[in-house]
Amino acid sequence: MSGEEKKQLRDKSVEMFYHAFNSYMNFAYPADELMPLSCKGRYRGSEPPRGDIDDTLGNFTLTLIDTLDTLA
Repeated sequence: MSGEEKKQLRDKSVEMFYHAFNSYMNFAYPADELMPLSCKGRYRGSEPPRGDIDDTLGNFTLTLIDTLDTLA
């Protein structure tokens, strides 16, 4: 892989990160997650349960943590 290809992939990764982070901050913060079709935040207990997934998320703002972890 050439240096130019690596730069293009790096730039695309940065673009994708900012798209996800900004969408979460604009539409969902401080909810646990962003529902992509409705562009609204999803709070645990305010929507119909989805089984074990809600127990896993646990109201820890995991979308934000996952996004920041990806940035690092």
